[in-house]
Amino acid sequence: MREIDKKQEFLKCYDLYAEAIFRHACFRVGRREDAKDLTQDVFLKYWNYFSNSTESIKNQKAFLYHIANNLIIDQWRKKKTESLDAMTEVGIEFADPNASTFEVDLDAKDALLALNYLDDFDKDIMVMRYVDDLSVKNISDLLGVSANVVSVRIHRALNTLRIKFAKK
Repeated sequence: MREIDKKQEFLKCYDLYAEAIFRHACFRVGRREDAKDLTQDVFLKYWNYFSNSTESIKNQKAFLYHIANNLIIDQWRKKKTESLDAMTEVGIEFADPNASTFEVDLDAKDALLALNYLDDFDKDIMVMRYVDDLSVKNISDLLGVSANVVSVRIHRALNTLRIKFAKK
């Protein structure tokens, strides 16, 4: 592929997926500025791979999410743990995990807190499915598991949340 064609293909990919990658990063890292930096890094890594590769990328969306997730994991590993006291001083509040009521009309904050009852793998799948609006097939490609595994994990996660927050 010629250099001009590669640039056009990259720009097309950026236009299609930049907003979705930013939303995903913003949700996962929590800060807009960090998400902007992460999105920029994702497309920089994508360009470096794409411009030097002789093969085409079959599923650009899954490839971009794969890069984003790896960068998020790297960022978490580098991040220093903050004390709970420092977090509460700046106004971060923690939900009571023993709360027994759950409103049907959850707002976004409650939905995010509810995800904390899931393990990391299930939380990632739920975010990809219901926040990033990825198909089960795209999630399976991204995580390297079968579509059946993804479907079962979504079903079990939803059941876990239903049971945990059922009105008593």
